Amino acid sequence: MSAGSAPRRRPVALLDALAFSSVWVSGAAALLTAAAAKAMAVPAPPEALVIAFAGTFFVYNVDRLRDVARDRETSPERTAFVTTHRARLRALSAGAALLAVAAGLRAGAEVAGLADRVVDQLVDGHHLVEVARLDRAGRPVDLGHQGRPGEVFG
Repeated sequence: MSAGSAPRRRPVALLDALAFSSVWVSGAAALLTAAAAKAMAVPAPPEALVIAFAGTFFVYNVDRLRDVARDRETSPERTAFVTTHRARLRALSAGAALLAVAAGLRAGAEVAGLADRVVDQLVDGHHLVEVARLDRAGRPVDLGHQGRPGEVFG
């Protein structure tokens, strides 16, 4: 390999890593979550974006790690990437799963409230569930169903 070909391979290797590690599709999931919330004129809690990114990253990588033998024929370049970086992908996938669970626990009903508000927009203003969460003092916090989002009631 000539010295001039090494710099050309770096961008290709970076693009392969972004595509084959599922970073692209995970980023798209987070951006689509934010876009959907914006289109529905509801706030997107950061935890929802983390869940979308980390959950997608986890699911796609577990699938790729499990299907290496089957993917050898249909996607040899991706399979080569996955087998070369198997340990890293396993560690990153485990980290993504923990991050998604932590974000879900931190968000609690707030993310469920986002889902309800989005569905509410789709079904003409009828809430399917009433969702509230507790603030640090243990008081219920309105998630925007009545009054302003984040308003403490009661």
